Amino acid sequence: MVTLIIARHCESTWHVTGRLAGQKDKAVLTAKGKKQALEFS
Repeated sequence: MVTLIIARHCESTWHVTGRLAGQKDKAVLTAKGKKQALEFS
């Protein structure tokens, strides 16, 4: 049996400015990103 996990990244302050954010970066979710996180949780 195969398990497939799909994850979606929510909008952050770095994404809005065109920067790439990684796991350890200090990017903060925007208001839109917080809304997206709630919708997909």
